[in-house]
Amino acid sequence: MANSNVEKLPSWMIGWFVFGGLVQLWDAFFILLRPHSMPPDGKWSVVWWPYNIYKEIDLNYKNVDDCFTMAVSMMNIVEVVTMFYLVAVGRMDATLAKGLAVTM
Repeated sequence: MANSNVEKLPSWMIGWFVFGGLVQLWDAFFILLRPHSMPPDGKWSVVWWPYNIYKEIDLNYKNVDDCFTMAVSMMNIVEVVTMFYLVAVGRMDATLAKGLAVTM
């Protein structure tokens, strides 16, 4: 029988982590799938059309050979996996999830 007194993560935190995680994945996959993701000529560029403007401002996004940006994107994926784990745990019991949330 489930304990109804167990504290859970607030809905706004779950929404924040899910939305933020999806944005981070979108950004990370733009970097990791370059040059195929780069507007206007990449085969999947329709998904990342706003980056056509952004890559002119942040030149790291334009440079396909930039290993640092690729490493940051890989670490973002690790962070997103942790965030989604936090959401799953936080829906059951917020004690551990709150400790992890402080590090995000």
